[in-house]
Amino acid sequence: MTWILQLVRDSIRDIVRHKLRSILALLGIVFGIAAVITILGIGEGAQRTVLKEMSVMGLRNIIAESVKPKDAGPKARRGYTRKDYGLTHRDLQQIDAALPEGSSTYIARILPETVSFGSKTFEPPIFAVPAAYYEIFNAEVEEGILHNHVHERDRMLVCVANREFADDLEVPGGVLGERIKIGLNYFQFIGVIDIPIHKGKPYVYVPLATADNYYSTSNFDRRESGSREFTKVEIGQIVAQVPTEALVPAGVSLIEKTLKANHRKDDYKLTVPLQLLESKQKTQRVLNIVLVAIALISLIVGGIGIMNIMLANVSERMGEIGIRRAIGATQRDIVLQFLVESTTLTLLGGVLGCILGVLAVPFSAQFIGFEGAITPAAVIVSLLVSAIVGLGFGIFPALNAAKLDPGLVLTQY
Repeated sequence: MTWILQLVRDSIRDIVRHKLRSILALLGIVFGIAAVITILGIGEGAQRTVLKEMSVMGLRNIIAESVKPKDAGPKARRGYTRKDYGLTHRDLQQIDAALPEGSSTYIARILPETVSFGSKTFEPPIFAVPAAYYEIFNAEVEEGILHNHVHERDRMLVCVANREFADDLEVPGGVLGERIKIGLNYFQFIGVIDIPIHKGKPYVYVPLATADNYYSTSNFDRRESGSREFTKVEIGQIVAQVPTEALVPAGVSLIEKTLKANHRKDDYKLTVPLQLLESKQKTQRVLNIVLVAIALISLIVGGIGIMNIMLANVSERMGEIGIRRAIGATQRDIVLQFLVESTTLTLLGGVLGCILGVLAVPFSAQFIGFEGAITPAAVIVSLLVSAIVGLGFGIFPALNAAKLDPGLVLTQY
């Protein structure tokens, strides 16, 4: 062990003696390792961001939504068009019966109504939901309260909204206690919430029982062309929650079979957060591999630079090599000497590259929109790679030095 430490000290001394040459040789390793660390950090941050985004949708949830089909539907006399589409209570009952034991289902209606506040009118999605809806989507209360079973039981005209809609109303003292008109009925604000699944757009939420009491599942629209459309949607959204993530694929299969049997047209869509997560993670892994492969090209270039430096060292130190061989050093000793020197050089570059990469990851967050994450494994792998580069590109110069004829070398130097 002592002789290895001596070789390392000699290597550092030689690096310091040839500062400019060593710095130039190190650049490829430093930037290559920094690129690997940065890419792995950004990739890890991206995976954590995706996991967080999908988790707020509930990895045990399977979400079915009503979708208006493309076909116009049967046209009646006098310009009337009738269209019944989307999820139904029959679907809900059959899904309830088919899902594994311990599963739960929740429904939401989406009210096609206009919201009025003073002289302003808005058209946000209006979700009529049960009180449990907020819990399954990890909603957080920012102001006031959520509606609860008392509001449901008494069919109270109360509502909550997300921050985006509350800000749109531009009420100086806050929206709590204010009244908005939804269709023909006035609702009082009782809370402002943050619900991750509905970020970026204004949303309003009312008790499901209240909506069932005051609003029909049918809607009547007059089009600009003068024709009129009559639509009926019983349920806007069904959220099925299975007991474990392992049961999600089976739950999806059962729901798909049920909906395909009940619907002749594509008037629904399924969203499975767990499948979305797995798909995004797979894409991210492939992207990481491609980017790391590109970064490794820089390491190869740096390794070629290390090999050139070591070959130059061999040429400059032929006298030293001849003397060491003459006083008893074996070819193995010479190989080890130059391998330790090249590995020390690349490890030094690896350490500097790790430092640069760790500094670059938080800086990159300004451009990519999310925080990167450095893991100990990424640092360890990067240092191992730098050592392997030193060994791989140092072996040729080391073997050249070991094969030199000591007698011939001493006569020339």
